[in-house]
Amino acid sequence: MENIMSDMKTFKELKIDIDGECFPTNRVFSGWFGDARMGEKYWSEWECYAVNKDGERYKIVWLFPAVKGAEPEDDGWSWDDESFIDRIEII
Repeated sequence: MENIMSDMKTFKELKIDIDGECFPTNRVFSGWFGDARMGEKYWSEWECYAVNKDGERYKIVWLFPAVKGAEPEDDGWSWDDESFIDRIEII
């Protein structure tokens, strides 16, 4: 699990504080880890929770392209690259 909780971040023009660690969702979907064989590409889905200055809570979900068996360490994902953010949900 990766802790990206360093300070206020801006994602999709939304200023939020990450309030915990990011972790794999383990959600089953087309193209997920379970669909790939060793050496094949798949989508690695991660999520974490955040809060804005008004106390509204969010869930941020990233989708990273990965190769089974050659995944980066948790801190090797591009957390600050907004192009990998799949969705931000109000919870």
